[in-house]
Amino acid sequence: MTRRIRSLFVSIALVGLFAAGAPLPARALSTIYVADSDVSYSGACASATYRTDDGAGPYDSDDDAIRAAISAAVNTSSVYLCRGTYTFTDPIFLPTGTTRLVGEGATKSIISGGGGTRLFESNGSEAFFVSNLTLTNGVSNWAAAIWAEDTSTLTLSGVTISDMLVTNGSAGIFSRYGTVTVDKSTFVRNRDLEDTDWGGGAIGTEYAAVIVSNSTFSGNQSDATGGAISAPSVTVTNSTFTDNDAYYGGAVSAGSVLNVTGSLFSLNTAEYQGGALYATGVSATIKSSTFRDNSAESAGALFSGTTTLIQTSEFSRNIANQDFGGAVVAWNAASLTVENSKLNDNHSNNYGGAMNVNNIGTVTLRSTTFARNTAYGNLGNGNGGAIDACAIDLFKIYSSTFEKNVSNGSGGALGTFCDSGPLLIDKSLFSQNSAVYVGGAVLAHTMGAMTKNRFLRNSSGVIGGALAVDSVQSGVLTLSAGNTFTSNSAHQIGGVAFLCASTVRSEMDRWVAKNSFSSNRSVIDRTKPNAGILPPCFD
Repeated sequence: MTRRIRSLFVSIALVGLFAAGAPLPARALSTIYVADSDVSYSGACASATYRTDDGAGPYDSDDDAIRAAISAAVNTSSVYLCRGTYTFTDPIFLPTGTTRLVGEGATKSIISGGGGTRLFESNGSEAFFVSNLTLTNGVSNWAAAIWAEDTSTLTLSGVTISDMLVTNGSAGIFSRYGTVTVDKSTFVRNRDLEDTDWGGGAIGTEYAAVIVSNSTFSGNQSDATGGAISAPSVTVTNSTFTDNDAYYGGAVSAGSVLNVTGSLFSLNTAEYQGGALYATGVSATIKSSTFRDNSAESAGALFSGTTTLIQTSEFSRNIANQDFGGAVVAWNAASLTVENSKLNDNHSNNYGGAMNVNNIGTVTLRSTTFARNTAYGNLGNGNGGAIDACAIDLFKIYSSTFEKNVSNGSGGALGTFCDSGPLLIDKSLFSQNSAVYVGGAVLAHTMGAMTKNRFLRNSSGVIGGALAVDSVQSGVLTLSAGNTFTSNSAHQIGGVAFLCASTVRSEMDRWVAKNSFSSNRSVIDRTKPNAGILPPCFD
């Protein structure tokens, strides 16, 4: 068969396939170019279809030219914004369908509101894609950059949104439904002032999910929630949040689901709770992220009112400047789990230098370090130098380290209060922690099993240099073995003290025999056995 005949057969076969309903190849989008005619351009921009009117072009204003281009391009073409600054006098209302707006780059293609108008509005458009340009200097009562009332898909890539100012909510972007997706973008100095409706200095939504990656949020502000982002569902990956501010959630507020991975939060502030993050609803998951120098009245970095998982993350130098939880506050949830993380040098002006946890089903710490955290109670009740815990059903600590934490009240490293259930500690180190009153390392409301732990050079001002126990879970003293208590001291009673009248002397004797004690000291109670251990219980 000749090559020509073979080609003819192939052509006939292809025609037959298409006639039978086989899909045609996707057609590439065409492009409509918009340019200002007083700028010297080359290539397609030099002969742009839509030009602004400076004496040569057909359009009266920058926004008229872009508006006409968008209307002609809906669903079929992209609008390419040639380099230059385009100043709007009125917002552009996006048509129903899909709009694609592309610039030469965020530093080259700039749309400005001129300090007097919102830039884009949508009430029913199917999708709006924006890439490689800057939106700046918009002013409105709500969402000065993009108002996306019923837009199902809003996607930004390589976009800068800066210096937006609103009075009622969501300074940069507001979307009611659908999804807002942001990648490789920057949000700077967007401000939501005197908010009465929605938060989100940069992005706010009512029902829409927000997905952010590889982006930067800096200097954004909301008088309500989420200095940078406020939405029901927020997912953040490989992004940076710096110097954002809100009443709740200095950087991000999530009302249902929060997922943060590989991100940095620094110097964010909240007037009330959650210097960096504020999460409620279904779940909060924090992985491989860093929280540094954030502050709030309480929960210097993270406030969570939901099931929470923190993994391979660092919280350092965060501050609760009035109440509790220098870094983290977790309340009213089924569980809190912290794994392979570091919480160091955090401070609370009341209690819980690193963490305050309250009304949680199960708290689990695994392979985590708490070092140099401080709780200085304004009224002398700074309990829990590292962790203050209240009403916890079960508290479990595995292979973790507590070192040089300081409490101005009780529980130099950890205090469990308020009818908390058993505290279980396994293969962990408590070193050089101190408390002004009771429990230099640990004050346990209810002691559970403790195995193979080390308590080294902890001190208290009154009772229990290493450990003070209110009550003991039935039968656990026989399971608590292999613990080492070395050079712990209490100024008044018991380098190691059990404050439980129900514990019988025979159980205490068996517990002492299964553990190791060396050089523990009680300054006043020097006559007790084991150099400062206090069995049986002190009542």
